[in-house]
Amino acid sequence: MADHYLPSPAGVYTYQALETPDSIRLLTLHPSPRDAPITCTLTHIPMDQSPPYRALSYEWGSQPDLSFAPLTINNLPFSRPIQANLSHALVEIRSPNEDVTLWIDALCINQCSPLEKSHQVGLMSTIFRSATSVIAWLGPEADNSSVAMS
Repeated sequence: MADHYLPSPAGVYTYQALETPDSIRLLTLHPSPRDAPITCTLTHIPMDQSPPYRALSYEWGSQPDLSFAPLTINNLPFSRPIQANLSHALVEIRSPNEDVTLWIDALCINQCSPLEKSHQVGLMSTIFRSATSVIAWLGPEADNSSVAMS
């Protein structure tokens, strides 16, 4: 089921509590051209009923390097900026013609809820083991890194 939201005065996406202790959120990254805003859907699902998904591993960074790129979740604007590195990853991972289902800690865990964060971090090894694959995002190309990768 899609993550429900309570109407808010600002009309922004609001996390709702996960229904069961074994529930997680999965992010469906919707297709669009590379330069289009990022749109996605967050759904709640018990881990044992999850569809195939990929987990994203990336560097959050020691200093907040925030991106204010528009991000729409469940047809509502996401009210908080995200790490610039995550924004770059979403643009690169996004398909131009099909949905991509992901688990991403910064978006699939309500980072404003210490209780949820603590519980979900405890599930992370299972979440990563249950993924069909793990994407290790090192960041956008810089300092001739494409030479090293080839």
